Amino acid sequence: MHSINLLAHLQTRETTSQEDFALYAKIECQSFGKVTKPWEEEDLASFCHLFKRGYLFYENWFYNFKIEQISKEFDLLRIGKDYIINVELKHDATIEKITKQLLQNRYYLAFLQTPIHSFTYIAKTNQLYSLSDDHVEVCDPGILETLITRQRIRHVRDLNTLFRPDLFLVNPLVETEKFLKAQYFLTDQQKMIENEIVKYLEEETYHFFAISGDYGTGKTLLLYDLARLLMKEHQVTVLHCAKANQGIARLKQDGYQIYCLNELHTMSFTQTKILIVDEAQRLSNKNRLDLINTLNQKGIIGIFAYDPHGYFSDLKQDFTFLEDNGELHSFNLTHRIRTNKVMANFISALFDQKRYNHTLNYSPVHMVHMTARNDAQSYTRYLSSLGYVEISGDHLEDHYFYDEEKNIITQEDIIGKDFEKVVVTLDEHYYYDEEGRLRRDDEHSLYVLYQGITRVRSSLMIIVLNNQPLFQKGLAILGEAYE
Repeated sequence: MHSINLLAHLQTRETTSQEDFALYAKIECQSFGKVTKPWEEEDLASFCHLFKRGYLFYENWFYNFKIEQISKEFDLLRIGKDYIINVELKHDATIEKITKQLLQNRYYLAFLQTPIHSFTYIAKTNQLYSLSDDHVEVCDPGILETLITRQRIRHVRDLNTLFRPDLFLVNPLVETEKFLKAQYFLTDQQKMIENEIVKYLEEETYHFFAISGDYGTGKTLLLYDLARLLMKEHQVTVLHCAKANQGIARLKQDGYQIYCLNELHTMSFTQTKILIVDEAQRLSNKNRLDLINTLNQKGIIGIFAYDPHGYFSDLKQDFTFLEDNGELHSFNLTHRIRTNKVMANFISALFDQKRYNHTLNYSPVHMVHMTARNDAQSYTRYLSSLGYVEISGDHLEDHYFYDEEKNIITQEDIIGKDFEKVVVTLDEHYYYDEEGRLRRDDEHSLYVLYQGITRVRSSLMIIVLNNQPLFQKGLAILGEAYE
């Protein structure tokens, strides 16, 4: 998104048709998702009329900026080297709503590590409010005017480059303290699913709920936020279908009743009204059927979240059967928020070559080819010294622990975690079938590779070992952006 001149923007609105202006506004900001309403433009005009200044004063503003992939918008942002100015435009609003929004905005902007000056303009009363500590107060427009004139502008060509969605996301099992302090926000889709489940629980409409979603769609955060909400009125138990970690121990200390997969046989359900199951695809067929039968017998509500690409394929059939009988309501999380757009698209293309995006630059992804396993292992050790975490189907079959010194991750340790930098090795056992899908005779190793590679946030290194055809296919994906 590009910055604009607010005064020129308003003058264009006053001198063109509504249809032409709508297109102009999108092109002007290079933002094609948000469409401003007429009353929003009127509120902007009222705000600008507070100041009798020339064009320079209204330069370098980002208007109606939305952080990609998550539901967070800012009306006006001005990015400086010395401080950031945020102004929210409202026709009318209560003090409580003004305060809540500005505090949320400050949380999102804080990661830029630049002081923030936050304001809200109320058009109905023509008043300006400023955020001071954790409360708002009426503010003289002259204070904002001085901040604007003295600000040293940081020239940002595209504001999207400063806002990585994964920086605002919280993994309850990793960033547990942030979760417990409620320092996170749900997307609109997550909120919708949560509200629907709460409504159906109150109406006693369904006995089971299923939430499906690919990697990075925020299933775990949604489940634990739902647990936090439901714990206020119900006895809630969480079944985490992986092994325990420090995050789970901390959540237990805070009152969450959580069992891990190896504790499934010890669960009595005597203190459970609602059972929430995370990573349900990791339940064996027998355990899953036994669990569903137990919940039915004891009248316990079951909420399951799973990855549709899970290893145990009968899970979806079980849920379909329950849905057909009117016992289950299903939801699907579709918006990836944990993984950035470029990385998510490359991973999709790696596993299915028909799914690549010709317009993306896959700069966070690197690929090399080696013929000797010793060379690949040596290079992997070097990358580990740089902070890369090694994830490999072969390693996951051979190791049952996390080796911090070697930076090797087991299948159990992958669940519920993300890693900034990941290295994977694809040897001669990997190939593409006639339809362009990545294959391996050992399907479980392919599944583990998928689970691991989808945990990367910022940088992915692929070492192709003695497999020229696979290397050529990978280069074809990476090279699309340069043709």
